[in-house]
Amino acid sequence: MSFKYYPFIPGHEILGEFFSCGVQLFIFISGYLYGGKVIEDFNSWYLKRIIKVSLPAIILSVFIIILSLTMKEYLSYTTIVAYLLDAEGLLFVCHFFRFIFDEIDCLGPLWFTTVIMLCYLLVPFLQKITLRIQRIRLFTILTYIFGIIATIVLSKYISISYFLLFAIGYCLGKIKWLDMIDFKIFIIHTVLFVFLLIGRIIVHKYYDGTLLYLQFISFCSFFIGTWFITALSYVQKKNIKLISNISDNAVVKTLDKYSFYVYLVHGVLCMGVFNVYEHMPLPAATFVFVIGTIVLSFLLKNISETAQNFILKRSNQIFKNTNNS
Repeated sequence: MSFKYYPFIPGHEILGEFFSCGVQLFIFISGYLYGGKVIEDFNSWYLKRIIKVSLPAIILSVFIIILSLTMKEYLSYTTIVAYLLDAEGLLFVCHFFRFIFDEIDCLGPLWFTTVIMLCYLLVPFLQKITLRIQRIRLFTILTYIFGIIATIVLSKYISISYFLLFAIGYCLGKIKWLDMIDFKIFIIHTVLFVFLLIGRIIVHKYYDGTLLYLQFISFCSFFIGTWFITALSYVQKKNIKLISNISDNAVVKTLDKYSFYVYLVHGVLCMGVFNVYEHMPLPAATFVFVIGTIVLSFLLKNISETAQNFILKRSNQIFKNTNNS
């Protein structure tokens, strides 16, 4: 939900810089969690990731594409194919793809599913490397240094910051870095977070859309996005019951179940041709956006889970029949 439609909110112009770290946070957490696991059957694991992550994005894309075409909106064949393959995020990885297909504005958030699926392709390589080396901390530091250099050098052509963030998270997951967080680490990270956030706001104001802005974002996204994890880990160490009570809350659990689907659908009603804020007064648009997002996320979740269960059941049957024969 864009804060630009709510000018009466104090600091609405900069709140986006503060709350736009969700993607980086999720990518880091994903890398961290898989860093603490060993994937035995990568092919099976990756197929399940496709069904879990890409399928909802594809289902939503089908719905929006049909609706757009019904409304006589122009969509190129390459754009339609890209979204049906969950490849829309390639626009944010390599600028070359902008010559091949276009972004569907209301499906803007879907770029994340492409990127995280590409990040998952790094898992078998990271697993092999980290199982063979002993000094993972040094490897993590060197990976970040060389990764930032590569990000800055290549930023004009390709963006690797998301893959770097995933790799760093994976390496830190191997050494269980979050268990090592103490007051000193928390304070250092907090000070760094504040300075980088201020820097991001300044750079956004004067250099938004430029190469400098993209390079700066690539540098600071790791520290800004992961600060929330550092803060929660430190609070958990100080008060385990507080975090446990929050995570066990029924409302929080429900939000957690629907958060992915809310993220996928929220752009439909606040971006592009279906943007309710451009066609309604603010109070009415807010109501329609909130209710519409809830309804769409509920429908997408249930349709996706039904399709996922069907595909998994069929694939298991095929696998059994293949083994028996």
